[in-house]
Amino acid sequence: MQRSIHNYRLCTAFVVCGLFSHNAVGDELFSDEGCGADAPHEQPQKVAEIVINSQDIFDESKAGTGFLHRLANRFHITTNADVIAERLPFKKGQQVTPEQLAEAERIIRREMYIRDARVTYIDTCNIDDMARIQVETWDNWSLLPSLSFGRKGGKNRFEVGFKDDNLFGRGIHASVEYKSDEQRSGFRFVTRAPISFIPHSNVLLDVEDNDDGSIVQFQFDKPFYQLSTENRFLANYLSFKRVDEIFQNGGTRNVFEHEGHQYDLAYGFLLEREGDDLHRLTFGVTDQLDKFAQPEDGIETGFRQVIPMERRFVYPWVEYEYLQNDFKVLQDIYLTNQNEDINLGWSAKVKLGYETHSPDSSMGMHLNSSVSRGYLWDSSLLLLGADLSATLGVLEDDYFSASLHGEYFDRLSSKFAFYTSGLLSISQHPFYDLPVTLGGESGVRGYPLQYQHGDDRAKASVELRYYPKINIYRVLDMGMVAFFDAGKAWSGESSRDNEDGGVLASTGLGARFYSNRSSHRNVIHVDMAFPLSNGENVDS
Repeated sequence: MQRSIHNYRLCTAFVVCGLFSHNAVGDELFSDEGCGADAPHEQPQKVAEIVINSQDIFDESKAGTGFLHRLANRFHITTNADVIAERLPFKKGQQVTPEQLAEAERIIRREMYIRDARVTYIDTCNIDDMARIQVETWDNWSLLPSLSFGRKGGKNRFEVGFKDDNLFGRGIHASVEYKSDEQRSGFRFVTRAPISFIPHSNVLLDVEDNDDGSIVQFQFDKPFYQLSTENRFLANYLSFKRVDEIFQNGGTRNVFEHEGHQYDLAYGFLLEREGDDLHRLTFGVTDQLDKFAQPEDGIETGFRQVIPMERRFVYPWVEYEYLQNDFKVLQDIYLTNQNEDINLGWSAKVKLGYETHSPDSSMGMHLNSSVSRGYLWDSSLLLLGADLSATLGVLEDDYFSASLHGEYFDRLSSKFAFYTSGLLSISQHPFYDLPVTLGGESGVRGYPLQYQHGDDRAKASVELRYYPKINIYRVLDMGMVAFFDAGKAWSGESSRDNEDGGVLASTGLGARFYSNRSSHRNVIHVDMAFPLSNGENVDS
């Protein structure tokens, strides 16, 4: 039996109090609350006043409030009202509709430091020409000094440091950490901050100093912030040097030095909007370099050592995006007892680039595309998607990859839910440093990291989820799961070295822990997986 523990985080009792708490938002799987379609404000109204009310992490008027809850509120810096105001997609004096209020809720909720948001008309829904808007937000605990350790795919991970997703209540992310995993160990500093004089924009600085090299990234991004945003800008600088390690059959397959960069510039604009249908167009240019070399300290792996070929791409590109606005507020999809904004409408992107660095001066092309759609019934949800990418006429061998994926959620009762997911992907000449693999980290729990290789891959998972409504001291919500995973990677040269070329399968039990009062939105997984294989390097 192999134990797979993901993102298990140990904190002091005070930090835990801030991290984990029950959010009493109801027992239903789906809720579609908020200001919007039901309000009689059908015509746009001019905003006369915006009242912002930022709430503490814990409601101290509720029964069961203790010393630690009050202590967390005292030490927490509530989000500044001007930070919330800057996030709103409208300002005083502008016209507003109920649909824009619902969109404002979604925009504020996607901030890590905000647990929930409600944007409504003040007084009645029968006010005259001028609208008064109330914005209520509920903060998450954002300062996370922590110790993290885990084991996944047969490899240990360790992390210690702290992060704050809402530094001084200003919406600034900052983190400092030391981490060690199967690839490398070192220190990392990240900060992301909004730019006050450029509305709805932010800058990112990410610096890593590892035992095998370093990474530096600087990015300025002004995205399509809301549905009506007219334009976007992007400038990205990334430079890195590291040692990559490829695994197979429970051991190391290959090790090589990897050095390179990626520079991006892009400008996009709203092409057309018809009701809930949006059409966007973005123009950009990308400069990407990946160089590889034999490491100074070679490692004997038992496999034939291959150094990937150098890749240099310089290409202008154009991207078309179609987005259908059909957002629903749901619960218990990826999180627990938390409002989640899921778009059921069509979302499609097609990106086409012309390569200017083709070695034989032929016409090289880069293609990336994706499409997704959701379907909602009374107690079930189906999410479907497809992806396609290709690099043609640029390298010695053309690269191609296509995939289909889907997820199905069905709430059987107030305490039980059924979940299943599936993926099918095919590829041709995948890059050697980006292999197509299957293992404990990629869909079949209990197997070593990157255990099975191949150009094509299929996998499926089935889960029975149990929500016992166990909450400890308004601190930690708990769930349980029974699961079955199966998958296979096949075809291509690398598949010939698989010690088990058949279907990989595993079954097991697990526990789920989640805090909806913490900006750390990952669900903690503690799984006991039993691989159904007799492979030499599989602990079954």
